[in-house]
Amino acid sequence: MTTLSLLKNRSEFGSLKIRPLFDRKVNPNPHHEWVSQELIQWSKGFADQNQRFDEMSVLFASYMYSGCQQRDRMLAMCKFSSFTMYLDYAAESARRERSALLMVELIEKLLTTVLTGRTDNDFVLGRRLLDTMEAVDVFMTRDQMRQLRDNLNVWFESQREVHCDYWLQNRFIPYNQYYNIRSKESGWLLFRLLADICAEYTPPESVLRSPPMAAFRTSTTRLALAIDDYLIFMTKMAANDITSGVMSYASTEKCSLQTALDSQFQLIKDLEAECQSLSTTIATESGPEFQTPALMAYVNTLFDMSYGEYSGIEVIYAYEVRDGVIWCPKWDQLKRQLLDDNKDLSVNCFNI
Repeated sequence: MTTLSLLKNRSEFGSLKIRPLFDRKVNPNPHHEWVSQELIQWSKGFADQNQRFDEMSVLFASYMYSGCQQRDRMLAMCKFSSFTMYLDYAAESARRERSALLMVELIEKLLTTVLTGRTDNDFVLGRRLLDTMEAVDVFMTRDQMRQLRDNLNVWFESQREVHCDYWLQNRFIPYNQYYNIRSKESGWLLFRLLADICAEYTPPESVLRSPPMAAFRTSTTRLALAIDDYLIFMTKMAANDITSGVMSYASTEKCSLQTALDSQFQLIKDLEAECQSLSTTIATESGPEFQTPALMAYVNTLFDMSYGEYSGIEVIYAYEVRDGVIWCPKWDQLKRQLLDDNKDLSVNCFNI
């Protein structure tokens, strides 16, 4: 099965309606110009340096962590964002050749790098990872360092699982398992951990165990994944990338893609309202550990990451709103390719 099999006909691809999600605009982090220069200079020390990836890394991190006050912390988060870009690029050969072996080898080398803290000099991605971990560790407690490494292992293993068990098998992720699998495979749990650095605050265990905070952390992660699935849907579909909640929903519910898109839109609006409600609940919880400006700054950071992600994708794809729906020049290009059987659609989602 391919993503295109979800269409009644190929021309339907160009008529799918994707509505804008938010009116709220996020300004990029005020340190983004300095961070961009520093990140590009750092990245030049690696043989795989690609300035386009570096610029996109800064753009995403600057919007997602727009409130980060210290530029050194911001640079550390941009290095992590950069690593995710280079990892995706490194995995492209495994996707292009539809190879389980290439992906397994890549992930095993990364897992060994995390475990040993060492890597071969010719494994450039491994050296990037170690540099990134070193940059982030400076701002973390010992427990957070351990959590970072545990989450890295989960992330890498889940990347391998999705590639081998779903992508290569042309299987959509079952919708009832989608959040659990994609929250690990996307790396979003790690981005959420970096919010501690951005807010310069780590919630105490008593706060993390409270029902509203536990629900809030889950809901903000679900919201971020839902936004990504909605806005990157057209490009993923054209590239036959099955890792989209919209496609999982359409496959599971046996409904049209437009119905699945409309359902995703409503899910996002419901999650946004849920996050707002939970944020208010947290702010009114009794106890000295709750009623602190630092906690609310942390809550706002988690929530604003989703708005920042939306703003970053909007800038990269040069979205316009026409007659109440999103228009994107990249989608027009993909539509032309899709209607031409001689065109190759095996493109990376951000290869624009």
